[in-house]
Amino acid sequence: MKISIFPNLFRVGISNARHPIIVVVLLFAFVGANSTMASSILSLEQCVNLALKNNQLLSVKSYEKDSRISQAKSTKSIIMPHVSASLSTSHSGGKLAEYDTTYSVIPTLSGNDAITFPSFSETGNYGNMEWNGYYDLSLNINQNVYDGGKWQNMLKSADVAQEQAKLDFQQARINTVFSVKQAFYQYLIAVRLLDVYKESLNLAQEQHKQAIERFNLGASSISDTLRTLVNVERTKLTVISGTQDENSKRKVLNILLGNDVQAALSIIEPEWKMMPVTDFNRAMVEALRINPRVQNLKYGKESAEYGLKISKSDFLPKVGINLGYSQSSREVGKLFGEGNASLSAGASLSWSLWDGGAAKQSVEQKRIAIKISEENVSYLEKTIESEISTAIENIAQLTENIRISNVILRAAELDHLLVTEEYQLGSASILDVLKIATDLKDAKTKLVQAKYTLKIAEAALEQIIGRTDF
Repeated sequence: MKISIFPNLFRVGISNARHPIIVVVLLFAFVGANSTMASSILSLEQCVNLALKNNQLLSVKSYEKDSRISQAKSTKSIIMPHVSASLSTSHSGGKLAEYDTTYSVIPTLSGNDAITFPSFSETGNYGNMEWNGYYDLSLNINQNVYDGGKWQNMLKSADVAQEQAKLDFQQARINTVFSVKQAFYQYLIAVRLLDVYKESLNLAQEQHKQAIERFNLGASSISDTLRTLVNVERTKLTVISGTQDENSKRKVLNILLGNDVQAALSIIEPEWKMMPVTDFNRAMVEALRINPRVQNLKYGKESAEYGLKISKSDFLPKVGINLGYSQSSREVGKLFGEGNASLSAGASLSWSLWDGGAAKQSVEQKRIAIKISEENVSYLEKTIESEISTAIENIAQLTENIRISNVILRAAELDHLLVTEEYQLGSASILDVLKIATDLKDAKTKLVQAKYTLKIAEAALEQIIGRTDF
C-alpha cells in the first residue's frame, strides 16, 4: 500500500499545490501517518512485551508480590533490640495555709543563756496558688536473647515467604504470556477464517453470475440461478459471523495488552515453524525443576517444617535482658543536670509450665500442615505429568491434522477446477459445483484452525513446563 499510494499523493501535491511548502507539509504528513500505521502492526513478541508491561492483572500481582516481600522483611525486626524513649511531665499545685508564729523563751540553769522555741498556729487564711512541676526522661532497651529457637526459624520462614512471593509473580507472568499467545493465535484464526469466508463469498458471487449468464443463453435452468443466489446469501451470513468473531477476539487481545477495548489492532503472522518433538521424560524432568507451582509447594512444605519448630519452641524457656536510663528534674532546663540521673539493668527468665494444651495442639496442627504440603506436592507432580502427556499427544494429533488437511486442500482445489470446467461444458450440475465449493471452504477452514490451534497447544506445553521465553 505504501508503494502504490505514495507516488499518487506526491503527484497530486505537485500538480495542485500553489506553494512548495504545501507539498512539504503533505509529504511529511503522509510519512508520519504511514509511520504510525506501521508502528501499530504488532508481532507476537511485541504483544507479549506489551502485556508484561501494561496488563492490569499482572500489575496487581506485582503489587501483591511487593507487599508480601515487605511483610516477610518486617519479621526480621524480632532479632533487633527494641528501643523506646519517653518524656513525661506532671504538675501539681495548691494554696498553703498561713500560720502565726510565737516564740517561748526558756532560761537555762546557768541563767546566762535562754532557749527559744517557736510555735505555729493557723490563722484561717490561705496564700496564693503555688505550682510545682516535675519532668522525667527515660530510655529503655530490651533484647531477646533466647526463645527456644523461635526467632531463627521465623527468619528462615520469612525468607521462604519472600521466595514464594517471587514464584507466584513468576507464575503470573507465565500465565500472562500463555494468555497473550492464546489470544493472539485465536485472533489470527478469526482473521484468516474471515479471509476464507470473503474469498468464498467472491467465488459464490462469481458462480451466481455465471449461472445467470448460462440461463440467459439457455444453457441452464432457473433453478441454478436460485441455488447460487441462496449460496451467496448464506455465505454473506458466514462473513457477518466471522466479522463478529474477529471483533470479539480483537477485544480480548486488547484487554490483555492493556489497550482500549475498541482500539484498532493489526498483527503480523509469525514465521511458521514446527516445534521439535518433545520427549516426555525430558519435559517432566524440566517441569519438576523449573515449574513455579512445584517450587512454590516445596517451599510451602519447608515453611510448614519451620512452623513446627516455631511451635515446639513454646516448650522451652525464654531469656531476655533490658537496660534503662532515666533523668528527672523539677525544672525542664535542669533535666540534664548532675545528680538526677539513674541507670538500671536487668535480665528475665520465663518458662511456660502450663498453657492448657495450646502449645501441644499447635505442634499437632503444624505436623498435619507438613503432611498436607507433602500430599499437595505429590498431587501436583502427578497432575503435571498428566498435563504434559496430554499436551504432547494433542500436539502430535494436531500435527497429523495439518498434514491431512494439506492433502485434503490440494485435492479439493484440483477437484474444484475440474468440476468448474465440467459445469462450463455441461457435464456437471450446479449442485456439484456448490458442493465442491463448500468442500474447498471447509478444507481451508480446517487447515487454518489446525495450524494455529497447534501453536496454542505448543504454548500450553511451555506453560505447563514453566518455561519463560520472554
